[in-house]
Amino acid sequence: MMRRSVLLIATVASCIWPGQAFAQPATTSIDATATLKDAPAVPLAFRVVQPLQFGTVVIPSKLRANTVCEYRLQAVASGTTGTLASVTEKDANGASVPVVSGCAFEGTQRTAQVELTCQTARPVTLQVAYQTASLSGSTFAQDITGGAGLYLPALGAGEQSSGVIPLSGNIPCQPANASTTVVLLLAGRLSLINTDTLTRGSSLNVGTITIEASY
Repeated sequence: MMRRSVLLIATVASCIWPGQAFAQPATTSIDATATLKDAPAVPLAFRVVQPLQFGTVVIPSKLRANTVCEYRLQAVASGTTGTLASVTEKDANGASVPVVSGCAFEGTQRTAQVELTCQTARPVTLQVAYQTASLSGSTFAQDITGGAGLYLPALGAGEQSSGVIPLSGNIPCQPANASTTVVLLLAGRLSLINTDTLTRGSSLNVGTITIEASY
């Protein structure tokens, strides 16, 4: 009996079906919200670090009639605060004359030092007024340069930026080291004539400096 072998070749066909359509992407919107407000303004404020001090000053002798001793304190800036003191003797006509009446400083002299808190980079308007005390024979006023002194936005660390404080005008608020404080140095001038009403030997209030600041 003959056996017949039948070879069946099975062909596997891959059927590629049309691809399914992609689903539409889902989208949404999310709001970003914020509540806005102005930065708080730095309030203007003064702090007196030291008063203006003439120290001990000599009343002119009566060697020459109506002689005036003029004492000047000027503010200087050199990375730190400083004071320049000078003495002038004047005759009855206001002319400078050789010092023969004893005009002289004694002790320690200091310009006034005030700290002003203000908004950085914002202009500040200053009004500076000098008022003499009611002392016969004594007159207190601003320095004869016409300004009140210096402002020092930078102190120390090799920095220095200073200018004249106007009796009425603007200065920039440029604090040092990103603080909110500007240092002001205030000068002054004291004139004395010889009168018997001036009190000798004790510290006197010879005048007042008033500063007003506004934005």
